[in-house]
Amino acid sequence: MRNILLTSTLISMSWDLQTFMVPVHGTRVGLSASQIGLVLGSFAVATFSVRLVMPWLARTYKQWQVLTFTFSPPRSRSLLMPLLDTLPTLASCAFLLGLGLGAAQPNVMSLLHERTPHGRVGEALGSAHDRS
Repeated sequence: MRNILLTSTLISMSWDLQTFMVPVHGTRVGLSASQIGLVLGSFAVATFSVRLVMPWLARTYKQWQVLTFTFSPPRSRSLLMPLLDTLPTLASCAFLLGLGLGAAQPNVMSLLHERTPHGRVGEALGSAHDRS
């Protein structure tokens, strides 16, 4: 269970970091707000698109195999993105990043539901402990 929660944390951090840093980096390299929106949009299109093939991936590979594979693109793309400075390269990189992160999240949710003791799924997802 600890590995699943750690994996979920890494996915969430990567997703949020990408959403925060693309506008910052895009502004730094001189992209307009519309161009930055296109980069963020390519990430969103990828996260949606990869979920269309998730049933096939789930039948073909084990959940941990998919998770292991999906962490390669985010890791390499996150390191590469700061070096890019044009709209096509940034949008392509964001798309590949979206493929990896978009495929990882459903697998983590499935693993959580599968491995969490009965009646404690909400707790595992973090929604049972609202401390506000």
